[in-house]
Amino acid sequence: VVEVEEHPEIGVRPRLAIGVRAGARYLGTIWVQRGVAPFAPRAHEALVGAARLAATEILRRRTGTGDGRSSRRELLAELG
Repeated sequence: VVEVEEHPEIGVRPRLAIGVRAGARYLGTIWVQRGVAPFAPRAHEALVGAARLAATEILRRRTGTGDGRSSRRELLAELG
């Protein structure tokens, strides 16, 4: 998780970012912008979990695999 500092002079609030990957394959990035309240104490952990779920879903949609248990095991193994 990468923390991006705020830049109020250009209207940018603090942000967190994390890459979404499957092994060495880059799939995208998740960005979260802080609202009025500070980030939750476990925001980093939540973002890591979200990136894992996003990677699984992206791979499932790209490969066209169904909801079978063996397909999920293969996808999770690829996330390694």
